[in-house]
Amino acid sequence: MDFLIWHLLRKSAERSPEKEALAHGEERLAYGQVARRVDGLAAGLRSAGLRRGDRMGIYLEASVPQVISIFGISRAEAVYVPINVLLHAPPGNAHRARLRDERSHYDGSETRLAC
Repeated sequence: MDFLIWHLLRKSAERSPEKEALAHGEERLAYGQVARRVDGLAAGLRSAGLRRGDRMGIYLEASVPQVISIFGISRAEAVYVPINVLLHAPPGNAHRARLRDERSHYDGSETRLAC
């Protein structure tokens, strides 16, 4: 069996579900809460058609949703592709074509996920 990053979260959630796992600003989440959000996101991504080995771009600043997304994509057995939010997009739609060429699950639209 392959070892994926979400396995670390699962083990921590089993051992210490009430222990604080994430803290960003005022938001605090325990391992059990993070694991439930990750499982929900992974299930949603799979039902939306994400398959094992697919690439999924993440365009989020450092935040709780970013962490949930990284683990959720891994949980769905896909590959997360971080996109640097500090970089400026090239003129026109060149960035959309380039992302599609990289075979990521990015259709050029802005999508918001409930993490």
